[in-house]
Amino acid sequence: MKKYILLLLITLSLNISAARLYVNISATGANNGTSWVNAYTKLQNAIDAAAVSDEIWVAAGTYLPTKDASGNAFPSTDRMKNFHLDKNIKIYGGFVGTETSLSQRNWVTNITTLSGDFNNNDVVTGAGNTLSFANYGENAYHVVITVGLTAAATLDGFTISGGAANGNVSFFYSGEQFGGSNGGGMLNDGGSSPTIRNSTFTNNYAVNEGGGMFNTYSSNPIIINSTFLKNRANSAGGGIFNDDSSPTILNSTFLSNHSNWTGGGMSNVRGSHPTIRNSIFLKNHSLSNGGGVHNDDSSPTILNTTFVNNNGLEANYAGEQGGGIYNIGSNPTITNCIFWHNTINWDYNRFGAGIGNYTAYPRASFPVVTYSITQAYGPHSSGTGIIHNQDPLFVDAANDDYSLQ
Repeated sequence: MKKYILLLLITLSLNISAARLYVNISATGANNGTSWVNAYTKLQNAIDAAAVSDEIWVAAGTYLPTKDASGNAFPSTDRMKNFHLDKNIKIYGGFVGTETSLSQRNWVTNITTLSGDFNNNDVVTGAGNTLSFANYGENAYHVVITVGLTAAATLDGFTISGGAANGNVSFFYSGEQFGGSNGGGMLNDGGSSPTIRNSTFTNNYAVNEGGGMFNTYSSNPIIINSTFLKNRANSAGGGIFNDDSSPTILNSTFLSNHSNWTGGGMSNVRGSHPTIRNSIFLKNHSLSNGGGVHNDDSSPTILNTTFVNNNGLEANYAGEQGGGIYNIGSNPTITNCIFWHNTINWDYNRFGAGIGNYTAYPRASFPVVTYSITQAYGPHSSGTGIIHNQDPLFVDAANDDYSLQ
């Protein structure tokens, strides 16, 4: 009995100790985070001060990283600065700066941006295959990095932009080594699996993989109601790159991302098996295979998801090319999905433009596709519940409304 009483007391003490900290870039009070009036003006200061299970409420505005991963406010270059997190706290954006309950915030109206653009001079033009960034020379290598988080950690209601992972640098954080060439927007390492909700990753860049986000070493974030818009990777995974990592992605959008190699929207490699549900891949582009999604030794589960107007420009491998999805040594499960007007070399009638598979032994791919709308001249034109090459009857595709009539 004493044992259970002790556990109850410990639980109560943990609940009592949870606190709320406030951040508002315009606050003029004591800046100690105790109220909106006395809010911190720098987000990383609040992160450093927070304990496990604490909440941080962040008012609308644009916040820049102020310290590098070692806590140094004056590194040799500002590019080494980032928002860094290795404890399970909940961070919410989208406040005016007067709210008293979480339900009062509006992250759509009160845009709260975590930016790597120190000079506030980024210029982004084009989209998909024409996407181009300028004035990124001083930008942070990573906007956000995390290590060892669980789903109890939350990042909710933010726009993450201006990451430029194009540096030949190396640094350590919380026992993990980071480089400067992957994950411009966010890099999750060491099994880091936070919950990311109501957020937008946009205008981020990586010279290697993961323009918007890079997940590695069994990092499996839960991504809900979020958007990956106009992110670019020179190698693979313009929107997201997963390396031995299997995120859960729900109700999310991948729009106009680009990769110079594979996986304009997303690239999954080395046993990455994400679950993708109720999402859309639209107008993503790669210069090789998998304009929407590229799977290499990875077998995601994809449910109720739409692939429209994605483009894989050319084929470098045996088999079908895959404008919507390309599989090599991968056997994804695809159910209740729509493939429409995905293209190879801008031709949606070419074989495998919707779903393409590597066909040579020993890395031939055999996805299971059921209850889906498939494209003309595709390798999955028949099977259980397949509707082949029929107009999905979108409400207003001309204006990017891909809900169904």
